[in-house]
Amino acid sequence: MFDREELDETFSAIARLLFKMKPIPYQFDPRLRETLRVFVGRWQNPVTGCWGQWMVDREGRVWKMDDMAMTFHVVSDLNGHVDHLDLIAKRLLQLDHVDFPAGIRFDGHYENHLNWDAVKIFRLAWPSLDEPSRQQARGEISRMLNWCLTRSYQPDGSFKVSDLDDTVGDAYSYGVYFLRETGYFRREDRFWTDQDFPDAAAVRERIEGKLKSTGLSDPEMRSAYEVLEEARIPPGRGGVVQ
Repeated sequence: MFDREELDETFSAIARLLFKMKPIPYQFDPRLRETLRVFVGRWQNPVTGCWGQWMVDREGRVWKMDDMAMTFHVVSDLNGHVDHLDLIAKRLLQLDHVDFPAGIRFDGHYENHLNWDAVKIFRLAWPSLDEPSRQQARGEISRMLNWCLTRSYQPDGSFKVSDLDDTVGDAYSYGVYFLRETGYFRREDRFWTDQDFPDAAAVRERIEGKLKSTGLSDPEMRSAYEVLEEARIPPGRGGVVQ
């Protein structure tokens, strides 16, 4: 059986418990963190920097699959403290037209969820990227941003529910997370460009207004609203959500 989703979700759940999340009333053996780090290092493909399933064929040869969705979870759940970030970003750019889960498209088109994943990797890898790779990433992020603002974001401040969204709340949260990650709302967060986005404040206001009108009972919508509120705060004066 292929079981990629089981591998992805199991690793991510363990990593979040050990490395990043809120306090829980259970104390794990302190050796588990280092054990997981060793496992991650051995699991990583040293040629591409990525993670994914490994297959063994009838001749005993090992085939290491690059899975960008799984790679994002490893990078994100370990807070970017992984080796070969430059290789990961370059591999992501090579797979920019390949469908999920190997690449960052979904049935041939962009999705805010996958775009957010990709831009977070680019941001973490940026200090280690050479200029040609940065230029390529700038083009990719620009196309993603254009898609988000012209195809996903709606004039009334909502986001179109896409093929990869399970709920309306998902559509809002992934749209807002992506825009935040690109620095669209705040110049100080624009690691990839010096470009101005004069409509950003108005877009933020419309999204906030639409979210408020829902009553914010959905946790994903509430999280998106908090991200937008955070975007109003000057850097260094508040914690970033997610």
